[in-house]
Amino acid sequence: MSVLRRSRVFFQPQVNEAEIGFQPLSNQARSRKLQLMLLAVPLLLGIGSTSLANARDKLLPLVTHCIADTGAGTTGATARLCKQPRHDKCGAEQSCCGETTQVWSEDANYVSIRDRKMCKCTGSAASNKFIHGLAIPRVKVTGVEDKTRPDGIWDFAWKVAADRIHPEREVALFVNPAGDRTDDQLHVHITRVDKWAMYPVNGDRALDTLRNTWRVAEEMAKERGFGDHYGVLVTKDATNGFRVLVDKRSPRRFVLDKCQPASPLGR
Repeated sequence: MSVLRRSRVFFQPQVNEAEIGFQPLSNQARSRKLQLMLLAVPLLLGIGSTSLANARDKLLPLVTHCIADTGAGTTGATARLCKQPRHDKCGAEQSCCGETTQVWSEDANYVSIRDRKMCKCTGSAASNKFIHGLAIPRVKVTGVEDKTRPDGIWDFAWKVAADRIHPEREVALFVNPAGDRTDDQLHVHITRVDKWAMYPVNGDRALDTLRNTWRVAEEMAKERGFGDHYGVLVTKDATNGFRVLVDKRSPRRFVLDKCQPASPLGR
């Protein structure tokens, strides 16, 4: 009898294990559900990161899929990849400005286009004075921090500016620092200097040729402890050559960056 009792006691845990065998299964199901939820989080984050990346990657696709076509106002085989087809005949009018890409100049290495800020201009004399364009490499170059940045883009941008901005001493070219730009494709802004904002400006340096812009700017940034985070502004020297200025902030505060009515003081 005692042996039987021992047997019952011995086998009882097996019965209990069978009874609670469903519980581990339930835990497994809950664990599986949790794993799926955790897997979904990186997926959602990945989608968000991709959208953010795409938001900062518009200029290179525009150059590649819109400007590469030769027909003005058409996109040819790349129609599905181009949201703003080139339209060389389009001016700054609202009717077509925001929907097309106006090409100012182009060669084998660079393209210059009208900046969309000009789409807010009207036909008034004050607005007609406002010029804002972009010079963009045809290959991937991230920005001021990218060591593959091309020296020739400054010469290209200046020639485009000099054709559209008179007198030439009012020309201003600038590149924003990495943390203060809206697109991760290098683009040199082409606009007018704001002489009131530029006076007085200390710390700029003479530049004999635009081919030295990146080198001199990098030297100045290192001297001031900016690292790779700095903006670059290039203007015309009062006598000869050019002037270059670097700053941790965007140089846009030194230029006419938007359409605005003329100041009563004649600014």
